[in-house]
Amino acid sequence: MNRKDAIMVAVLANVCVVIIMFIAAVKYTPDDVLNPKPAAHEERETQTEVAEVSSQIEQILTTHVESPEPPPPPPPPPPRPQAPVQQQRAPEVAHNLSEVIVKQGDVLGEIAKRHGTTVGELKKINQLTSTQLSVGQKLLVPKEENVRYYTVKKNENPWTIAVKNNMKVEELLQLNGLDQAQAKRLRPGDQLKIK
Repeated sequence: MNRKDAIMVAVLANVCVVIIMFIAAVKYTPDDVLNPKPAAHEERETQTEVAEVSSQIEQILTTHVESPEPPPPPPPPPPRPQAPVQQQRAPEVAHNLSEVIVKQGDVLGEIAKRHGTTVGELKKINQLTSTQLSVGQKLLVPKEENVRYYTVKKNENPWTIAVKNNMKVEELLQLNGLDQAQAKRLRPGDQLKIK
């Protein structure tokens, strides 16, 4: 029995109590109160009335609780006018754009900072409607002129990369918009600006 059925049973029980009280109030007139009938006769009438009301309650319960009618199905929604489907072409990679793959923890603002551009420009280039990114998503970013990149290799860290490229670690991190925590998450294949 679910909550709706329990409420229905409670309502019906209250209705029955009200009906019995109404019958008792209608049955007894002020004369009956002043001149009461014999107790046996009154008890038999009350038992008969209670039996009738009980059978009515059982009948109501069996029709409404045990075999409830399923609610009618909702009407189908009105048909929507179909707009013509436009084929979206993948943006062509121009000579001044490069592709970046989004990694765990990347946010559009940091990617923009790393590549010397703005969030708005990245959204425009990649036809994005929000700043939410998915891991593995490919983004086009503007290439910077006269910038060299270094690809991180296995077992390398920011210090070894900076030493190999005659830089200070702080300079390498600043150039790539990285903090200490992000620098610790560098993986083989990541690209860093080195000048």
